[in-house]
Amino acid sequence: MENNEQPSPFQKIDEDERQREDKQDFADDRFKQLELMIHSHGRNPDKSPFSAEAARSSALGLHRWIDGQRLERNLRRDMAKCSLKYIYRKDVERETLGLQKKTIQDLAEASKILRERITTALQFTELGDTLEKAYYQVKEAAKDHPDDPLYAKTKYFLERTNYPNWPLMRDVATALSGLIEEVAHHAFNNLSNTKAPMGQPPKLERDKLFYEWHQLISADLATSLDESRYIASDTWQIYFPEETISEEAAVKILSRQRNKIRESSASRSCD
Repeated sequence: MENNEQPSPFQKIDEDERQREDKQDFADDRFKQLELMIHSHGRNPDKSPFSAEAARSSALGLHRWIDGQRLERNLRRDMAKCSLKYIYRKDVERETLGLQKKTIQDLAEASKILRERITTALQFTELGDTLEKAYYQVKEAAKDHPDDPLYAKTKYFLERTNYPNWPLMRDVATALSGLIEEVAHHAFNNLSNTKAPMGQPPKLERDKLFYEWHQLISADLATSLDESRYIASDTWQIYFPEETISEEAAVKILSRQRNKIRESSASRSCD
């Protein structure tokens, strides 16, 4: 009985997409450099040199892995930088101990001002009447415009607290600001007893990624340890030119990472 099934149109779409991705990668200068390095040093299990096809296939898989890691690291770095700028209100390259302490002092002072001014004493002042009137206006606006992003945070809070009246809202704000002030003071004391680290911070993420890169290179190319280490450090700078790793540094990084893995395995076996 003949099989008259026609190939799915999605198979054609997937194949076209794969070919487009291959062409994009083949045109990438970083891929070309990696392919050249692998063609020069790659060996088959029988120690014979890689063919051009084998080198391209190996380079394509390695390129996609390391380039994906590069993009992910850059994304995390950009997000961290944006977070620091949002918190500290300026461009910050590194979160120092002094910067943390200054910001915590600001937080404690702001919480203190809020706690001291939003108290039961407000009920006897015109300021209290003004704030109360504004609170109910905001409360009603949030109810009347449930989909308006302008009131999203207000609506979220009011729903979580079951739409409190102004006296209860005032008490909540006073208690919360007092708690934040206490936490800030405690955090400041902790930081005051912390010694600021000297020198550059350890590059733990970089070292872990380089170790994984070396493992992939070593497994794919069937070369000696010295040669795989050289290839790993030389190709690393193709994708991370701002974080070059010399062969001497590579020896130390790989040794540290192996020790960490052994210690972690030993700890798990004891558990």
